[in-house]
Formats: sequence, C-alpha cells, structure tokens
Amino acid sequence: MYSPCLPDVAPTTRTVRAAGLDHRVVEWDGGGTTTVLFVHGFLDAGGSFDALARALPEGLHCVAPDMRGHGGTERAAESGYYHFVDYVRALRDLVDELVRDRFVLVGHSMGGGISTLFTGTWPDEVDRLVLLEGLGPPAEDLNDGPARMKRWVDEVRAVRAGFRPIKRFDSKAEAARRLTAKDQYLSEERALELVEWLVRETDDGGFEWLHDAMHRTRTPMVYRPEVWRPFLKAIACPVLTVDAGYTWYRWPDLPDRRALLADHRHMHFPDASHMLHHDVPEALAEAIAEFL
Repeated sequence: MYSPCLPDVAPTTRTVRAAGLDHRVVEWDGGGTTTVLFVHGFLDAGGSFDALARALPEGLHCVAPDMRGHGGTERAAESGYYHFVDYVRALRDLVDELVRDRFVLVGHSMGGGISTLFTGTWPDEVDRLVLLEGLGPPAEDLNDGPARMKRWVDEVRAVRAGFRPIKRFDSKAEAARRLTAKDQYLSEERALELVEWLVRETDDGGFEWLHDAMHRTRTPMVYRPEVWRPFLKAIACPVLTVDAGYTWYRWPDLPDRRALLADHRHMHFPDASHMLHHDVPEALAEAIAEFL
C-alpha cells in the first residue's frame, strides 16, 4: 500500500520558456527530489494528468507541461509548425528547468513518441520511462509522400484563412459530452474535470478547444519505424509499456518495437481506452508506483 500524493491540494501552474515559446506547466509538488514529468498526447493537456498525479506515492515532484500549441502554451508562429523534433527541443528546455534529481518520464501517445526520442537521445538522464500507448506512430507508405505534402499545404492554407475553425460549444457540459462520446470508460464527472484544462471561454460566452487549429492539419512527414528503432535501442533505463483493451492503437509491429528495449516490462488494462490516464488513473498510478 502507498499514500497518495497531495490528494486534497489543487495543482499550481507556472510559465516556463522552452524552444522560444511560453509553456504552461502544471505542478504537484510533494517536496521530493524525484521529478515525474508527464508528456501528454495529441489534443490533450498537462492538466489531464491531475487524477493520476494525485494518486501517485507521496513525496514526489510531479510536473506536466502543455506542449506547444496545446492548452495554455503559446502557438507556433505563422511561419512555424508542430513536428516531433520541435516538441523534443522544447522538452529539452523543460527538463533543464523542471527536473530536480531523479527523473521519471511518463509519455502518453504522441507524448510517448516525444519521450522515446528524448530518452534515446539522452539515455543517461532518465531513470525510469513509462510509455502509455506511446511507442511511436504506425508505419506509413513512403509512396504517399507527394500526396501528403500537397494535402498539408492545402490544409495549412485553409486554417490560416479561417476556413477550418476550432470546434465551438455552448457550454462546458457540451464539451464534456463530446469527450464521453469518444470514450466509453470516461465518466461525466471526470469529463467535466478534464474540460477545465481543455477549453476556453470565447467573447460571445461560448467555449472552444484550447489547442491551435493548426493541429487539425495532417503532417507532411511519412512515418517509418526505421526512424524510431535507433532511439528505442539506445534507451538504457528500465521501461514500463502500457496498453489498453479498447483502443485504436494497434500497430502490428508493436511487439517488435518493445523487443528493442533493453530492459522493459509490459502491462495491459483491459477496461480502459487509449486515454488510460483519463479512465483508470488510480490503477495506473499503482502500476507506476510499483515500477518506481
């Protein structure tokens, strides 16, 4: 058994400059020297780790940045975009600013891919790595490159011209229902907690998602597993990989990717969706606590 980390204390937020942008960082400070840094997935935000962070053992220092273009973090300039390498550069700056002594990195989905690239690049710095359905994107066909490039340019132009606006809602409750419609394991109560981190009020009294509309465009990069293999093989610390029973994250080569990790264990949560930290934060916290 273990004691939860600051269960009755609301997280604080601060701003950290990373890769040229102001990043909102959510912090649960248990006063310890072990920093657990959470990296969220696509269209999520750092605050969505709240229930998980509070359920971890006491005495930890937990932090969760909103990655560029998400949540309360600045958007890329009109001339910029959102590539994995941009996130890795920002994470380098965030780690330098936030990590105390021992360093545990927890990445979900896109955040897992970012964490994999980071840990493979600086393997001596990370003491433990947890990947929540985060072993990188699926393999894609290189022959799709020209079509992908054209589509990307067209989509970016459409967003910049205002033709592809962010989804709007009349209330936070409506936004929460959008989340529960996509996740059969997500309760209404939990969804309402999540939207506090994911939406903002508009001038007309409505609400809209906080993420940059540019995230509605599809990257022109064609992902190949060969790019990720050297990073997976370079990871030196113990790794916990986690997957869910109800998820679209089902690449056929995932077992092969896990096999490239020198020291890893795997866990499966059958009654959870891809958004594991939303659905089963207490059970996930117990698994992570044991791994630590």
